[in-house]
Amino acid sequence: AGCTEPMKKAGLYIHIPFCTQKCSYCDFFSVKHGQFLHFLSGKNGSAFVRRLIEDVHLQAEKYAIDEWETVYIGGGTPSLLSEWDIDFLFSRILKGQKKPPKEFTIEVNPDNVCESWLKTAVSLGLNRVSVGIQSFSDTVLRAEKRRGSGKQTIFALERIKKFDNLLLSCDLIAGLKGQTQAILKDDIDAVLRFAPQHLSLYSLCTAKKLSEEDSDRIDTLWLHGKDTLEKNGYVLYEVSNFSYKDLYKSVHNCKYWQLTDYGGVGPGAVGSMFFDKCSEKPAGALRFSACKRIEKWLTSSLRDSVYEYENVSEKELMEETFMMNLRLAEGLDRNAFIKRFGIDIEAVIKKTMERWEKRGYAYICNDRFALTSCAFIFLNSFLQDAFEEIDRYYRKGC
Repeated sequence: AGCTEPMKKAGLYIHIPFCTQKCSYCDFFSVKHGQFLHFLSGKNGSAFVRRLIEDVHLQAEKYAIDEWETVYIGGGTPSLLSEWDIDFLFSRILKGQKKPPKEFTIEVNPDNVCESWLKTAVSLGLNRVSVGIQSFSDTVLRAEKRRGSGKQTIFALERIKKFDNLLLSCDLIAGLKGQTQAILKDDIDAVLRFAPQHLSLYSLCTAKKLSEEDSDRIDTLWLHGKDTLEKNGYVLYEVSNFSYKDLYKSVHNCKYWQLTDYGGVGPGAVGSMFFDKCSEKPAGALRFSACKRIEKWLTSSLRDSVYEYENVSEKELMEETFMMNLRLAEGLDRNAFIKRFGIDIEAVIKKTMERWEKRGYAYICNDRFALTSCAFIFLNSFLQDAFEEIDRYYRKGC
């Protein structure tokens, strides 16, 4: 029997790379909005969103996707798109799809949330908003070169809460410049007043090498924030993500952590298609990323020319599986691993599993393997041990 891929469901990520200004901590691809207004004008779909839609449909055809199970529009600052572009984009993403996505999310910045803009998006299927708050403290926001203010954030959240069927997800960061434990507590108290269904609390990441003192400060702040959220009913289901009463996990982001298919369109976007082991070929993945040159991405008639393609080997995919699955509190699904690779994890990392279980940092079940919540902070150390054992497995010829 061959390995022909049937039509399938997948997630869709759309990257909107425009920002008014760059925050000092951000490493996502973005460009200044003002330079590209000519690509973003027009009341019947700007040149930018028309190209997005073209790529969405091309990827659906190329990868035999008949349903976008989740849609996530991120950035950059997607809320900089005009209401006309939101109408054009949303009404065409799902054209011909028989049922709506389980989850349709857009990221917004608090300083440009407009009620009529939200109303348009919700009327066309939006059911989840992710608000990049980071902090309510104006002092902290200014120190990080982030526009907006705590007052604007409160106004934005009040507007969003007017939509009863719209799930609210909020992002906070622990470890920002000038942030103290008291400021972080105030941030969490402020956001909890709006009862978000989902919260992300990130430890500050930076390209600069941090001193031990700074690293300890960030870890201490994050742990304080984690404790506060858990006391208020938020369950840590991934290393930085909390779901209220464990009922509102991000369906789209779980596709990344569980390594299931997702398309990616827009400058700087990444997509991945995964393949299980079968009689004719090993497990693997095709990864593709759109170029970050806006003009080239927009004007090239040969759409394959604006994407770079990478074939992910079975060994690399196995390493990614441990790296991503073990970010989740539920850990790695052993049956899914067997389906993908044709072997159980004990055939590959048995010594590492047993060593970490003896330390009290992991638990082994018949159908799952996971790190304990207190071991999330040691994930990189676990992966180093696991990767060494995986390397020995493949050098022995499996």
